[in-house]
Amino acid sequence: MLAALTRRGGTTVRCEVDGRKAGGGFLRIWATDAPAVAPRTALEGFANGTGDTVTGQQFRDVRAGGFDATEVTWLTSNPLSEEKARNWALAVQSAGQTLVFTVNEGLITERADVLPAYRLAAQGLAAAA
Repeated sequence: MLAALTRRGGTTVRCEVDGRKAGGGFLRIWATDAPAVAPRTALEGFANGTGDTVTGQQFRDVRAGGFDATEVTWLTSNPLSEEKARNWALAVQSAGQTLVFTVNEGLITERADVLPAYRLAAQGLAAAA
């Protein structure tokens, strides 16, 4: 069960920033299991790494702080609950590793509620000195 929560589409979760005191939701940072995976390839695997139906993937090259990055948005629909959700993720490469940043809803929030924190985190990315 733990593996289902911490591994997805060739990535493993490495960090989680919890926003419960601020109203819920959280950001997760995932690292690819293989080194130097192209950001778009990492995002394709990540988006398709669940049992949900994935549609409407839109990729764009962006600047995230000091990094060239790729961002994707997509829609998922869960076949059991028939719920649909918009998803966001951003991937960057640094020091031979590809990192994927994601938005996740909390118990009382939607993913869109956490989007401002996701945008702020992406803008603030910088290489460690």
